[in-house]
Amino acid sequence: MIFNVLFIFSVIYSVTATTCNNPQVEHNTYSTKEALLSSRTVFVTDITLKCDGQATKINLYAELNGHITLVGKDTETDKYQVTFEDHHRKLPANNYLLKFYDEDTYSVIRKNQRSGESISDIKPLFTINFHHQGVGYGPIVSTETIVILLSSIVCFCVFSNRNKILA
Repeated sequence: MIFNVLFIFSVIYSVTATTCNNPQVEHNTYSTKEALLSSRTVFVTDITLKCDGQATKINLYAELNGHITLVGKDTETDKYQVTFEDHHRKLPANNYLLKFYDEDTYSVIRKNQRSGESISDIKPLFTINFHHQGVGYGPIVSTETIVILLSSIVCFCVFSNRNKILA
């Protein structure tokens, strides 16, 4: 009898431990700004999540433009991190919406995808809006290189004319 009671309490605890009510989210988002040195645009989002004011230990999934991925969780803190990457032309300058789902909602999404149903009706746990400024295609030759070349040419001209004048 006591084992049945303990089993019931453990099931109730595990069910309540994996849900998140009233999520409070703090986030920082980074996106690639320069295309010259990178071949793909990357979005990195760091998240601190608290549910009802307490740290969480739930698994999260993030969706951006129809691509869903598992969100990385720091085992020692309540911080999460997710990264998305694609070619520059597929992630232009725009406002983007990251949608986050818990495991239960993600299983419903997978079920709908397998059966061919729409997932647009599924409500995310929380969302994050951010603006990507796009990538810059700056000058191929850096200004430092141009200054060094011009100063070298000037020095060469000065020293060669100096030798002509002194001769």
